[in-house]
Amino acid sequence: MSRMRNSLSFVITSVLTISMLLSSFTFMYECESSVPSEVPLEYKILYSNLEKKLDEFNTTLHGWNGTLSSKYGSNVLTANAHRGKDLLKSTALTGAKLEIQRLKEMGVSAVTLSIGFPMFNQTYFKEDREKYLEFYKGVVDEIRRLNLTLIIESGAIFSQGGYTELDLSDFYQNLSYSEYIDGRLNTLLDIASELSPDYLTVGCEPDTEEKQSGKKVNSPSSYSEIVKYFSEEIKKINQSIMVGAGIGTWENRYEEFVESYCKNTSLDYIDMHIYPINLDFLQRAERIVNLSSKYGKKNGISEAWLYKASDIELAFVSDTKIFARDVFSFWSGLDVYFLKNLVAFSSMKNLEFLTPFWSKYFFAYLEYSKYRYKSDSMLMSLSSKDASNNIQAGKYSKTGAAYAYIITNGSVKLDIEKEENCCTCSSIILFSSIFLATIAVFVLFLRSRKKSKIEKELKNS
Repeated sequence: MSRMRNSLSFVITSVLTISMLLSSFTFMYECESSVPSEVPLEYKILYSNLEKKLDEFNTTLHGWNGTLSSKYGSNVLTANAHRGKDLLKSTALTGAKLEIQRLKEMGVSAVTLSIGFPMFNQTYFKEDREKYLEFYKGVVDEIRRLNLTLIIESGAIFSQGGYTELDLSDFYQNLSYSEYIDGRLNTLLDIASELSPDYLTVGCEPDTEEKQSGKKVNSPSSYSEIVKYFSEEIKKINQSIMVGAGIGTWENRYEEFVESYCKNTSLDYIDMHIYPINLDFLQRAERIVNLSSKYGKKNGISEAWLYKASDIELAFVSDTKIFARDVFSFWSGLDVYFLKNLVAFSSMKNLEFLTPFWSKYFFAYLEYSKYRYKSDSMLMSLSSKDASNNIQAGKYSKTGAAYAYIITNGSVKLDIEKEENCCTCSSIILFSSIFLATIAVFVLFLRSRKKSKIEKELKNS
């Protein structure tokens, strides 16, 4: 009887102790952390670290007086060439036009289209070449109708990584280096003659282009030679186009690339892609602008979005997995902070344009509690579908509304999509704590009973 009382007392004490410890941990963690409560436990440290990196960058922007001096806009994802044959669907042009109209309602003054090689290539697209050209002419007509500045960037359409439905691996492999360069040039000449953008970036991620095309282009000297060739040929047929090239701020040799562009080409501007903010990647943007400005070059940011990865993850976690994190609504506050910093930076440095990449998050996010167990590809697909629905309905996410407010100095205020009610992170942690405590106590209770049984058998023997 005494043993039973001891066992029962042990169980009760264990339950109370474990529950109190876990509940105290939850309470202390959330009270002491500046991270919003809706951020899941598994992302709290990452969220906090990214926020600190943005805080560091923000301290360099205190000299900004609030004056907006750049063209602020967005990429048009519905017209991205990586969509391949989806651009030929009967609803594609209507959808792209509607996205552009919604972006205009946000107050944007510029948009970026990504049209890479082999778009418009007769050998690859055959009879569909003219269909793609007509699609993009329709898109550009809408952009011009709305008096928006048009930036087009052109590299190589991806052949791997799950970013496109086009099968380009064999196509790239069968091209010689000179055939590849000539093909890239022909796409650029079609863009210049048929679409006549205000700005044309002829290459911005040599590391990515080499990986996707299999061609050896990723060195400051070779890429500078390529973009010089492209720039000179484009100017022969359309001198009104501002031609530029650039670099991703994650590239270790970023200063070598920029200096080579400035010294060895007649480019009008240096473009930047900004994704990871780890290490000093965000601060590199200022160094790039300062360096290129010494040579009289203008600057722009045609792609940017907060890349949600830790320093360690940069080395071994795929882009697709990291990009799939973007879909969740708990990132919205950090996305807005990132964009606000870039708007301030662009104005302080008098950049020509800033066009964030993932425009779909201006319209919709997914709730973590509902979709957390979906695959990466499914998450991206579902978020695109929700964004499409909200574009049609004229609804915006908190990020979209905030960006519109920032780039218009508060003159544009948009209706925000009503978010679903869901359990907060603290509730999930609390329920999990109770569940784990119950399991632990049950295991301890079974072990206690087993021990008592063994002692009893030994005594009887």
